[in-house]
Amino acid sequence: MYIPTQRNPLTNDALNPLLNESINPLTNDALNPLLNESINPLMNDALNYLANDALNPHTNGAINPLVNEAVNPLNNGAYPGPLFFHIQGTFAGFGVAADGDILALFNELLTHAGTAVPVGDMLAIFDTGNRWVGYLLPNGAGGYARFDIAGQWVGYAH
Repeated sequence: MYIPTQRNPLTNDALNPLLNESINPLTNDALNPLLNESINPLMNDALNYLANDALNPHTNGAINPLVNEAVNPLNNGAYPGPLFFHIQGTFAGFGVAADGDILALFNELLTHAGTAVPVGDMLAIFDTGNRWVGYLLPNGAGGYARFDIAGQWVGYAH
């Protein structure tokens, strides 16, 4: 997989949270869902898909790709999904706008995989147990670099 140098966190220090503390949730408390309750679905029901029906694909068919073909990229090639996720160059899933800027996340098998919550320019990723599992940082080209919670680059989204 080729990533242009200016969009690659391994070659562009400004995009690498291990080298740029201002974009690292482990060193910037405002970006860390474990320290900032307002961005943590376990502590903020407005972000919790189990407490907010607008975010739950089991109760909101408009965001469920198994119910709404318009948001199913496997059935609708024209679907301009807000985010398609890739891990090491392989398709890993997609996000559907659920409530404002919050995304419902699905894996490649269309199974609900979690929620992405905006935190400034970053998106914090939570699994279906509302556990923080990673984040997306803008790559300067309209997409995102994807990191695990330790700050290791694991993929991208566009």
